[in-house]
Amino acid sequence: MKHPVPSAVWLLSLFYLAYFALVGIYIIFLPKMLVESGYSAAQVGVIFAASPLMRFLLPFWFQRLGGVHRRHYLGALIVAFGASLLFFVTLGSFTAFFAANLLYGAAMGIILPYVDTIALQVISRERYGRVRLWGSIGFMAIALWLGQVLQTPLQSLVYLAVLALLTLMTGWTLTRYDRGEAVSPADEKTP
Repeated sequence: MKHPVPSAVWLLSLFYLAYFALVGIYIIFLPKMLVESGYSAAQVGVIFAASPLMRFLLPFWFQRLGGVHRRHYLGALIVAFGASLLFFVTLGSFTAFFAANLLYGAAMGIILPYVDTIALQVISRERYGRVRLWGSIGFMAIALWLGQVLQTPLQSLVYLAVLALLTLMTGWTLTRYDRGEAVSPADEKTP
């Protein structure tokens, strides 16, 4: 039986809260913000198809690199925050916003699986569900909160950037609990 470090449990809970609040803003409020900023429904659809595409392609790329390692994860945290800031300056250009969204989608596709791996190294599977519940709370809370307080479309980008920064800070701190680098299936020895 694993005996979790109390600070790791709180940090994981805060990470999941911030990460899934970030996801909530992205999928609930950004499409409306883009439409109100002059994007067509087709353009919004193309932009929001980019993230799943990146999550599909990334495993193939990282398999060739030998797996996702800590440096990739830390880079993804920085890229996700940077892309959230790029959204402000690229909003006026479909192509530039699409490119920023590709970066954002790629980064977000790396971050969560890596933290899930850390979580399962530190806490038991039974406790994992309770810690991950904070993600659902974050998603619901941001949906309810922003549904009441948003007055301009750009405000959603401010909340997105702030939560991306919180995700970066908690995610970076979580690396102290990482017990090893990821391995590629190619690294496994066959008897």
